[in-house]
Amino acid sequence: MHVHTTVDSISRLTTAGRTTRSRYAVEGHERTTRERAVVRARVVVNATGAWSPVTAALGGLPQARVRVRPGKGIHVVLDRRVTNYGILSEAIDGRQIFIEPWQNVSVLGTTDDDYYGDLDDVRATSEEVRYLVQGIARVFPSVRTARAIGTYAGVRPSLYAYGRNEDALSREHEIVDHTGDGAPGIYSMIGGKLASYRLFAQELSDRVAKNDFDIQIPCATHVRPLPGGERVPDAFQIAGQYALTPVSARRLVYRHGSRALHILERVVRRPSEAQMTCPCEPVIEAEVRHAVRDELARTVDDVARRTRLGLGACGGMRCAARCGQIIAEERGLAPSEGRSMATEFLVRQAKTRIVAMGPEQARQEALTLAHVRASLGEP
Repeated sequence: MHVHTTVDSISRLTTAGRTTRSRYAVEGHERTTRERAVVRARVVVNATGAWSPVTAALGGLPQARVRVRPGKGIHVVLDRRVTNYGILSEAIDGRQIFIEPWQNVSVLGTTDDDYYGDLDDVRATSEEVRYLVQGIARVFPSVRTARAIGTYAGVRPSLYAYGRNEDALSREHEIVDHTGDGAPGIYSMIGGKLASYRLFAQELSDRVAKNDFDIQIPCATHVRPLPGGERVPDAFQIAGQYALTPVSARRLVYRHGSRALHILERVVRRPSEAQMTCPCEPVIEAEVRHAVRDELARTVDDVARRTRLGLGACGGMRCAARCGQIIAEERGLAPSEGRSMATEFLVRQAKTRIVAMGPEQARQEALTLAHVRASLGEP
């Protein structure tokens, strides 16, 4: 199944009353093309975070076994590094919050509130932004004059507990084996947080290897480099060799490690791909094409998540249209589809920024976005 595939059902496979080697069939559809697909598997892992109870229900499993208490958290993104150090503060309700540098920007975080809304449409609110700015301003007053360029929001799949404040909920994780529910070989991963994702994945992988495949080899992912992490190329040497700016070369190496050299092989064959697509981060054309061809990116949003294209100060207004054009070329789509991808990205980014803006900045934002949409031929 593709990265943009939604699971529709998980069913048990049997042949003449006996279970086959592939015990389950997972059926889904690709959201952009509506193409349907079926994957047969011996083991199914439900690692869908706050959606875990929903996914379990698709396989006829009891939702109560994977119950979570979704907790919303937001961050505010500032347009530059206003500090090179992480700073902790206390919000009005006593919660600990922070401001810290993150790549080319600064980030304020985070809230923690029970969430009852649509899991597919989680957004920050202006009240949440003010909550964070107010708390940080107690120890870092200049944050009030910094320019916010965006927000992002997510939902934690905290282990369910009734009667506790959000801050008091456990951040531990749990593996649910559904053998007792009549579904051997199906596991659900609930709870946990981003900081423990690798440990959680190792625990699940070790259990599956032992219980379902009789593999006793100890996990070694914690001592193996990630793809591209086996060595770090010299960014300044790359800059001179491929006629890139030092900043472009450093960001490329930072994002891809040794795989940056593979991306730059495209520049050798097609020098025009050294052109800057996103000046704010920066991202060159070859990196965008690599993300589409080799890393399953299919939309401007996908490329942004991989490269940070459009997530800088301009909010994609200087690069989304070109990125959409490149994606359309790589995927053999009509130019209009690339333009639509760009417009969707720009509108989504604008919605993340508007809640963090004052009146004057909001008026400027609306005018600029209207200009960009008109230049793209969108209504």
